[in-house]
Amino acid sequence: MIVMHGIFDLEDSDGEQAFKDAYERFADHLRSKELLVSWRFMQRHPHDCYNSNPLPETFLVAMEFADLAQADASYAYVQEGSEPVGGLHRNVLSKLAGYRFVLYADV
Repeated sequence: MIVMHGIFDLEDSDGEQAFKDAYERFADHLRSKELLVSWRFMQRHPHDCYNSNPLPETFLVAMEFADLAQADASYAYVQEGSEPVGGLHRNVLSKLAGYRFVLYADV
């Protein structure tokens, strides 16, 4: 399994549902094209022990791909920017602040 993690804050602190709705439309489109296995949207949960050295960002998305070929195909499709994926992706990115993306693979 290959997982892309997006770690970020939101432009609008009241916009969690708006982001989730936009991200769901984007991710579901990728899944319909067989370019994504699953996805999750998460918020850091306060905890005295586990959050001893937290990242500064509050939110995380995880996009799970079957393998590197699927991850690469998904990336290429999104970067191509054709519609509808281009508009869906721009809508998601417009809601983010202070973001970073990293790719991890099972060991």
